[in-house]
Amino acid sequence: MAQLTAEQIASVKQDRLKKERQEMLKAARARIMQGIARNNNRSGERALWELIQNARDLSQSAVIKIVLDKESLSFSHQGEPFDLDTLSNLIKQQSTKNEGDDKVGQYGTGFMTTHVFSRKVYISGDCQINYGNGEKIFVPLPHGFCLDRTSDDEDVFIHEMDRELSLTSDLISHEGKDYPCEWTTFRYELNPSRLVDVSNQAETTTRLMPYALVFNDRISKCTIYNRINGNSTAYSKSDKRRVENFDGKPYARFITIINVIANGVHSNVEIHSIETLDGKDRIIIPPLPLGFDDVNKIPSHFLFFPMLGTENFGTNFIFHSSRLFPTEPRNSYLLPQDNDGLMTKYKQNELVLDELFNMLFDYYRRLIRFAYI
Repeated sequence: MAQLTAEQIASVKQDRLKKERQEMLKAARARIMQGIARNNNRSGERALWELIQNARDLSQSAVIKIVLDKESLSFSHQGEPFDLDTLSNLIKQQSTKNEGDDKVGQYGTGFMTTHVFSRKVYISGDCQINYGNGEKIFVPLPHGFCLDRTSDDEDVFIHEMDRELSLTSDLISHEGKDYPCEWTTFRYELNPSRLVDVSNQAETTTRLMPYALVFNDRISKCTIYNRINGNSTAYSKSDKRRVENFDGKPYARFITIINVIANGVHSNVEIHSIETLDGKDRIIIPPLPLGFDDVNKIPSHFLFFPMLGTENFGTNFIFHSSRLFPTEPRNSYLLPQDNDGLMTKYKQNELVLDELFNMLFDYYRRLIRFAYI
């Protein structure tokens, strides 16, 4: 019987590792190209929410800044920096969300919608390098670090991803700091022909942001500078208080106060909701705040963030539940279909929606009852 030498075994292992890396890169490219191909005329709106969602997943109290000008769209947040895993998974477009995480996505397939702005994404910030016994340093990303998805040639595309992954691996040999920089930023260079569309998408995000703040305890502040139309708006949570309890019921009525600074003018927005005491189910109820009350432009359903397309449901209530399962485009919920693996999730959706409506009807029946006392 023949047996390989130690040198031959090492050579076979090395060849195998190279082949596995190529297979991984090909699969990643296919996933990314499929995601880009699915982008449509609403992807720009969804893309901004995807970036906000990722920032939310990286902080217990996210601070977000969006800047749109004639050259680019920049999205910055003050959440946790990258680590080697999250940066590598971003390059491969592979979600870092685990079952049970209090996270909506974190660089999953939804991030590919951001390529509707540009297929080049410049990233600045730090990468956290963990070593030893829980010790860490923060290494700045190389100047001009970029995810380049512009080539339609498979070999060029894969070579670029391989280069980006190698740059990530090499960060362990770079000089680091004891503390991370304040902001992580994603910058998309914009084609001038897209400026009006992106400006409109930014305005839609601005208009819906107060409601997103009600549904996201992990976002504390968001500022949007739209230098195309000259508007700037900053939202921050000022107060949230329970204003009404219901005997024997696992929910209560709340008022959330959102501080608004629009083009330098300060005001407060008051949003009423009924919520389960564990915070998983929330329904925003009338009166909707003046200036944010056009129900034809407000999605009726949120899953932390707006389910774009539900504006047409014809209701002046806004529903949210973290227990619901959405479709991948996040424009509806999973419905029954010829897939036994999804039936459990559909049944869960059916149950949760029934409970939401029962909570709403119960609240209004109580109001009517007390009106006649």
